[in-house]
Amino acid sequence: MTAVHDGIRKQALRTKSSHSGKRPDWGLIGTAIDFRLRLAFTTDDLVPVSARRGHTALTRNHPEAAALLGELTAAIAATLAEAPPQPADRIELPESIENDLLRLCVVAGQLDQLYRSYPHVIDKTPLLDGGRAVTFDQAVHRCRGSSSINSTTRSASRTPDWASCVPVRAPRARG
Repeated sequence: MTAVHDGIRKQALRTKSSHSGKRPDWGLIGTAIDFRLRLAFTTDDLVPVSARRGHTALTRNHPEAAALLGELTAAIAATLAEAPPQPADRIELPESIENDLLRLCVVAGQLDQLYRSYPHVIDKTPLLDGGRAVTFDQAVHRCRGSSSINSTTRSASRTPDWASCVPVRAPRARG
């Protein structure tokens, strides 16, 4: 029973973590939102442990990524510092700050994916380009730069602009 369960779980991770195809990577979206919600309640841990462990896994084979974690942590701290004081019953920040923070949470989510299923995502992660780790600015720019949604469309569709940096994945084969 355990072997069958493990085999199914490994297969699910393989398809869940894909970064190509036609559908959003719902796992990455959920992870980014989870990280954002954690920041609403506490700022003691700006980059979750799982993302830090993913960074460790990335730098093992890509030492040029060493600065990524420090820059991500500093950017999250700076973005939170820009936010005006919020009433205790609100967790949402002004839209521009919220979108910046969510983009940073997507980058942290990409690191989290490396921790959780490195062998299945390392060749698909947006944190690598041509076999080399991207810089922090490139990682964030990939979120900001890939948006084809203008402010009019965004407000009409209520699709946040940070969502455009989440890769899509291929539909699972039904069988």
